[in-house]
Amino acid sequence: MTNMKTMTLEFAGIYFRRKLEVELPSNDPTVQEVMDAFQSVTGDLSNVGGFDYHFDLSTPNPMKSITHNYGGGVSRSGKTKDAGIYKLTELVVPDANTVYAWQYYVLDAKNKRVSAAKVTGIDPVTGEYHYQGKFEPFTDARFEFDDDWTITWRLVGIVRQPNA
Repeated sequence: MTNMKTMTLEFAGIYFRRKLEVELPSNDPTVQEVMDAFQSVTGDLSNVGGFDYHFDLSTPNPMKSITHNYGGGVSRSGKTKDAGIYKLTELVVPDANTVYAWQYYVLDAKNKRVSAAKVTGIDPVTGEYHYQGKFEPFTDARFEFDDDWTITWRLVGIVRQPNA
């Protein structure tokens, strides 16, 4: 049984915003599973329009970098951008006051933010979801995605302490 959805994936700052029909692996996939479905359609970095991402689940913020092979053109802000590889990377400097970390938002067809079911595991016998314990938003958060939903990734700066 296929679970085809028309969805948008966006990486702010590297000129990637793509609306595609993708095959999702379940009715309630994780963000990682949706990104993998997009990548199976767009291809890897050797293809114009392809993207790659790196994550490390052993860290508090698992998304590390996103890279896009942009074909060039006019950005949403109206500026002409050259073709090439664009990459944004999380930046954490020990003892620095500002940390740059990835955040994602899931928006429904009406552009309203959607919260994830906080699933931390599935019982292998009953198939029931577990909601207690550690919650990893990249691999444990499950959404019942529908057509015309969007996942937007942004690299944001977070100030740890007052700086003025």
